[in-house]
Amino acid sequence: MLKRLPLFCLLCVVSLTVMVRVLYVLQRDYISYPAPQTADQVILTTGPRPTVEPEFYFELNNLTNIREKKDKLMFLKTHKCGTSSLVTILYLFGIRRNLNFLLTPYEHQFFNDQSPQELAPGQEYDILCQHHRSTGAWDYYRPWIIHPYLPKEKTFYFTILRDPAQQFLSNYFFYDHQMKLKKKYKIQGKTVDAVLKQYLAKLPKSSLTCNNLINPMSYDLGFSHFLQKKKGLSPDVQILNFIKYLDKEFDLIMITNEFDKSLVLLKHYLDWKIDDVVYLKKMTRSLRETPQTVQSVLSDETQEQLRFHNRVDIKVFQYFQQRFRAQLATLDKRQVEAELETLQAGQSDLVSQCLNMSNVIKTKLGTVFHPLSETGKTSNACRLWTLSDVYISKSLAAKQDPNFSAEKLENKHVKYGTVVNFLKLFEGIRAEYMRSSGTL
Repeated sequence: MLKRLPLFCLLCVVSLTVMVRVLYVLQRDYISYPAPQTADQVILTTGPRPTVEPEFYFELNNLTNIREKKDKLMFLKTHKCGTSSLVTILYLFGIRRNLNFLLTPYEHQFFNDQSPQELAPGQEYDILCQHHRSTGAWDYYRPWIIHPYLPKEKTFYFTILRDPAQQFLSNYFFYDHQMKLKKKYKIQGKTVDAVLKQYLAKLPKSSLTCNNLINPMSYDLGFSHFLQKKKGLSPDVQILNFIKYLDKEFDLIMITNEFDKSLVLLKHYLDWKIDDVVYLKKMTRSLRETPQTVQSVLSDETQEQLRFHNRVDIKVFQYFQQRFRAQLATLDKRQVEAELETLQAGQSDLVSQCLNMSNVIKTKLGTVFHPLSETGKTSNACRLWTLSDVYISKSLAAKQDPNFSAEKLENKHVKYGTVVNFLKLFEGIRAEYMRSSGTL
C-alpha cells in the first residue's frame, strides 16, 4: 500500500495540472475576452463578428412613439434593392385611403432641385416613396429638403438595404456599368473581372469613394454629402458618423434578403393589417436564369479590392442587419411565424386571383412578368400590380393637381388618354377598398 503512494501522488499532481490548464483556457477565451459592446466598437471591428448583442443608438423598444407617426410615410427607394413591390404596396395603401403623395410634377422620380406637385388648399403631403434625383443626374437623400414637407415628428421614415455583393452585381449589369467604365476610362478588356480590376486600381486607397457604382446604397442614403462636410476625418470615423446619423434618421431599415420578415415588422410598427402588406413580385429575373455571384464573376484579387472600396456599404449593411434582427426580436416569435404563414398564404391567393402563371413575358430590361388572368382583369388592385410605376406616379400627379390639363403632359412621355384611364383605375381601387372595409 505504501509502495503505491508515490504513484498515487504523481497522478494527483498530473490531474491538478490539467485542471488548472483547462480553467486557464476557459478564463482566457470565455471570461476575459473583450467582446465589443458598443455600436462604435462593433462597426470598427475587423475580426469575427461578436456574439454579444451590441448596444444600438436606436431605441429598440420605442414602439409607442413610432406608432404615433403611422399616418405619414417617407420611404427612401434605394437602387436595385427589390423596392418595386414595396412601392406598389405604398401606392395601394395611399390610393385606397385617398392620401396625397409628395411628387415632382408628372415625373416618376423625386427631383430635389424642383418644386413638388402643388395640392389643393388645405391639403398636406402624406407619402413619399421614390428614387431621389436632380435634373440630369442621380442624386441622394437630402433630409433638409424632405423634412419641411414630411416632419420627422409626424412621419415614419424607413428604407431598405440589400446584401452588398448581390446589390453590386444587380446594379452593375442592370445599368451596364461594364460599357460605361470602358468608355469613360478607356479600359481594355472583355470580362467583368478585367474591366473592374482596372477601374478599382484607379481609385484612391487613402480616402473613400461613393458613387452609383461603388458604395451605391450609401450614395442613395447621402454619404457623398457626408464626405464633403466631414473632410479631414479618418475613413472609419466618417463611416461611424454616417451610421449614427442613419440610426437616428430612419425608424426602420428593412433588409431585402429578409423581405417578408421586414414586411411583418413594418406592419407592426404602422399598426396595419396583414392584408396591407400582401404583395406580388415585380421586376424579377427569369427563374430559369442562374443567378450570378461575385465568386463566379470576379477573381479572388478583384473581390478583395471590391470589398475594400465597397466597405461603406458593407459596414452599413452589417450594422443595420443586426439592428433589424434586434428590432424583430422585440416581437413575439410565435406571432411573427404565424403572420409569415398568413402573409405567404395571402401571396399565393393573390397570385391565383391576379395572374396567368402559364404565360411569361420578358421585357427589354431583362425582367419577366405574368399577364393578368381573366379574374385579374376584373380587379382594379390586380391591374395596378402589373402596371409600370412610371405611369402610376405621373397619373397620381394629375389626380392631385387642382389645375390638371392635357397641356401639362407635354414632353412628359405619357398620353392624356392613358392618364385618364389611370384616374378611373384609382377611383375603382378606392371603391373596392371602401366596399370591402364596409365604409361605402
